[in-house]
Amino acid sequence: MKCKLCNKQFDGFPVFKLENMPAGAQKFLRKEDIASDRSRELELYSCPYCNMVQLVSTPVDYYRDCIRASGVSEEMAKEKTSYYHQIFEEYNLIDKDVLEIGCGGGEFLKLIKDAGARALGLEHKEELVNKAIGLGYNVIKGYPGECEKEEMKGRFDGFICSNFLEHAPKPDEFLQGISDMLKENAVGVIEVPNFEMVQKKMLFTELIIDHLLYFTNDTLRQMLELNGFEVVSVKLSWHDYIITAIVRKRKAARFDGFLQTKEDLISKLRQFVMDVNADNRRLAVWGASHLALSVIAMSQIQDSIAYIVDSAEFKQGLYTPGTHLLVVPPKTLKEEPVDIVLVLATSYNREVVSILKHDYPEVDIMVLEGTRLITADELSAI
Repeated sequence: MKCKLCNKQFDGFPVFKLENMPAGAQKFLRKEDIASDRSRELELYSCPYCNMVQLVSTPVDYYRDCIRASGVSEEMAKEKTSYYHQIFEEYNLIDKDVLEIGCGGGEFLKLIKDAGARALGLEHKEELVNKAIGLGYNVIKGYPGECEKEEMKGRFDGFICSNFLEHAPKPDEFLQGISDMLKENAVGVIEVPNFEMVQKKMLFTELIIDHLLYFTNDTLRQMLELNGFEVVSVKLSWHDYIITAIVRKRKAARFDGFLQTKEDLISKLRQFVMDVNADNRRLAVWGASHLALSVIAMSQIQDSIAYIVDSAEFKQGLYTPGTHLLVVPPKTLKEEPVDIVLVLATSYNREVVSILKHDYPEVDIMVLEGTRLITADELSAI
């Protein structure tokens, strides 16, 4: 068995089992189908690594379709319209494009529109797509993770996904498919049944073959965060039957400035070394840290460095990988003097500068502080 949340393999026995269960909550039969109807066994497992409670079984054949009766509830319609309007105002989604994931026949699209957003829907079942379009809604046929339409990518300012994620046999693909359709920083509302209430009240009657995933506050948060969403808040709603999470599409890590900063630093180091060589001065480096190894290798200044000083005895007498510079103890500065020391000791820069000033006052000092090449006096002034 493989966990649908953490993707780890696990063995074990079901934590709960129900026999003679209906083959699906929406598998209503015609009279002629009754003879071929077969019951199913429901086995509930709990992942020992992340605590995700789940069924390890074949999903119902209509898991991509959003078939709901709750759209006819006047109480739910009022509650959701009010809540959506609050969210749309708070996150600047009034008059913006909000996509409902699994919109069924358009029952909640009306609520999204009434709450002030431009409502669009994604639905897999063609009959429901046509029904929603017939009611005047903009609906596209598809399913998250399987929707390859180019016009959908990065299009939406927000989304709503109500009681649909728990049906997904591949929730990672489902959530990443939603993310692909969103603009950067888009906000969404995801609702799932509250398994904590089921446990607390021992409502085993809420367990159905259709629901492959049984979320707690913690496992829902884990699932969302592992699939590109920042969880803004989580609360219980609809008489505690539902966990409602507000999420934001996580911004991609930006590396725009890395290349320019790298090129600037390499240029400064090479110019520094050229100036040292032009004055016929001898250069050493203090610090055989990861930073020193990388900086020297990237800038290719090793031919102008006499040796590298480091206080770590286990490094002394060995050569640096890639640049092949000998690492020596501090006393070498007395035995084989240099004119200038370049300090590449990261968080120990100030300590090393203090040692150099006290024990080796005859040498000049330059320091790489962050990505700045500065003098010892400039470091003291920071």
